[in-house]
Amino acid sequence: MNNEDIESLARAWTGFDRLNARSNYEELTDGPANNKMDPMYITPEARDPFPKSNLNGGFIGDGYVLCKDLPAQSFLKKDAGYRLLGGKDSPFFEDDENRILRVELEPSSALYQRLHNGGDYELFVKLENDIPCTPGTVECSVDTLCVVKLGSIFYEFVERPYNNGKQIQQYNDNRRGQMCANPGLSHAHEACCREELNAEVRTATMEANVTYFYEGERMRYSTARDRCVAYGQDLCLFRAIQITPNNEDARKGYHWTNKDCSISVKVNSKGYIAIVHDASISNSDTIPWHLEEDNTQNWFRVFWNNGSYPGDSETNTCEDNGCKTRSDGDCLCRTSVSESVMFTDIVNVSKEDVMSQLFLGVLGPQQGSAPTNITDDLTVHMIRGNLDSNTVFEVQDMGRTLYLKNTLSTVRVEGWTMPPQIYEAEDAISNAPIITDTSSATGGSYVDARGGDQTTFVEWTVNVTNAGKYLLSLSLRYASNADLRPLSVFVNEQEVLRPAANPNPIVGVTNLGLNFDTYPIGRCQADCNRDDQCNFGLFCYERNGDEAVPGCSGGAVTGWDYCVDISDFNFGFVLLPTGGWFDNWCYSDPLEVDLIGKRERRSDGYWRPA
Repeated sequence: MNNEDIESLARAWTGFDRLNARSNYEELTDGPANNKMDPMYITPEARDPFPKSNLNGGFIGDGYVLCKDLPAQSFLKKDAGYRLLGGKDSPFFEDDENRILRVELEPSSALYQRLHNGGDYELFVKLENDIPCTPGTVECSVDTLCVVKLGSIFYEFVERPYNNGKQIQQYNDNRRGQMCANPGLSHAHEACCREELNAEVRTATMEANVTYFYEGERMRYSTARDRCVAYGQDLCLFRAIQITPNNEDARKGYHWTNKDCSISVKVNSKGYIAIVHDASISNSDTIPWHLEEDNTQNWFRVFWNNGSYPGDSETNTCEDNGCKTRSDGDCLCRTSVSESVMFTDIVNVSKEDVMSQLFLGVLGPQQGSAPTNITDDLTVHMIRGNLDSNTVFEVQDMGRTLYLKNTLSTVRVEGWTMPPQIYEAEDAISNAPIITDTSSATGGSYVDARGGDQTTFVEWTVNVTNAGKYLLSLSLRYASNADLRPLSVFVNEQEVLRPAANPNPIVGVTNLGLNFDTYPIGRCQADCNRDDQCNFGLFCYERNGDEAVPGCSGGAVTGWDYCVDISDFNFGFVLLPTGGWFDNWCYSDPLEVDLIGKRERRSDGYWRPA
């Protein structure tokens, strides 16, 4: 053991604090929170959440099942645990608001009957077998449980020990907490809104027994989106949340958004890494400091293949690996995870080989597999004799039975074809005024489109080392409460079109005129002046002269405005209204373009790139 081992293992003991002293035993204390009898609890904010290396070339927790590999509704599966809380409704190691409404199990449900146990409540219940979800009960509708209620008694669900994401954020986008989460895990709540409707972006919706089935319900990303779509909305990067019927902040938490995000790493001169979440931010300081590029100092040891890492020498710089060199000398790199089969032959494979090279656990042998004994303490379970990713190695070690996947999981450090570059408004050529604004715009300026002038353009010269495909994104504020604003993009004088998202069949226009008796009107119908004159989900597309109507054909009347579906737009960017100059800056979805090192032009205004 060396100092690096000691530093790593010491991180496992962070965040512990004592419980309040109890009144049913005598003890000389020097304060109310000095209980030396009961287990200490963990303060999440003070806990180091990052990996801790062990003494065997791996990490603490190796050999346990990955959360993503858990079966659906794991709270009903064999070995799932339930801890008796008695009359207290907060999780044992947490202190939730006592007004949070918990799941109340139906007496007819199989889970209720096992926990109730004829009124003889056990301190800890470990399910002996899988329990079916009883039709018509909440257990059939949720991804996971937290605290459940049986009459006046509460149990807490305890998951059995198991050893390119989506962005989540707290209930208000000015709170610190915008970060990445695994969309396949029950990490967050829903928050229903459509990003093209400013009113819904300002205030997303949650409704009891419709979008969620118990307060504090966490769900997978797919579940959250399915429920919001069924509700007539979707997921978006919202600003705040309104809950029906009880709109208290204590009833909220982390919520899914529709934004993709990724995880990068900083690499220092010793080869230690720090995790960085590449997430969209609505305000400054909304990514937690321990995950934010400039602030995080949570370095931990990893084991590099062949001992080489970006920036370890003058011949292996950050740039040599496609990474970005930060001002402090650290490398910033992107990451990806790949899985491959570890053992392709069991000849001469030993227990030591398996334990030193397999780190991912499984619940047990795959269904349909057959065992083959290699030694007294090593058995391999294969399906039809194939040694592949479905193969499970069973190891007997120090009285424990371990089941390990025949899979090697590798985190690869990658770079960019070109490290991300930010082009500020003040560096552009434009026929619109560039306004100084040090209060919010990055770089201190923004471009203000010329009112009513459709020839407004902003132009940058972009230099790239290699010709190829690159992604463009805009930071913008579009001061409107309703209208969509298409924005054309030109690269070297050639317009770049975005493939229409789920385009509808082309239909002919219908020219109804301004007839208030016919509103709302349908797709490709005119004339409209605002969105609420169109059917649900459509928008009033304000045209200039004889401009084409997206998704429609035929004789559109000059100057008339038509109801359209945003899915039919193929402009480079479509700016969604942010509501006003004092609202948050928004980021557009990226647009892929081909660059050859010349000039890129973005035109057609009514927007403010930061």
